[in-house]
Amino acid sequence: MKLTESEKQAVRQGEPVEFRDDDIECVVLRADLFKRFRGLMAETLPAEVVTTLVDETLAEYDVDDPLLDSYQVYKR
Repeated sequence: MKLTESEKQAVRQGEPVEFRDDDIECVVLRADLFKRFRGLMAETLPAEVVTTLVDETLAEYDVDDPLLDSYQVYKR
């Protein structure tokens, strides 16, 4: 992935840059800010709450995912 100069400037200034690639929505954020946010989440929410939030969010995406069944097959 390559950022444009204006996107790079926004990230340098601490702004998030949102983008979509096919069906994946992503955010580019300066690493130091990401680490701060991650630390805040770890400090303020118990692991069970984070797990529940992640599960609920993923469930929303799973509803319309035509490939979901293929994800459920694990090869070892």
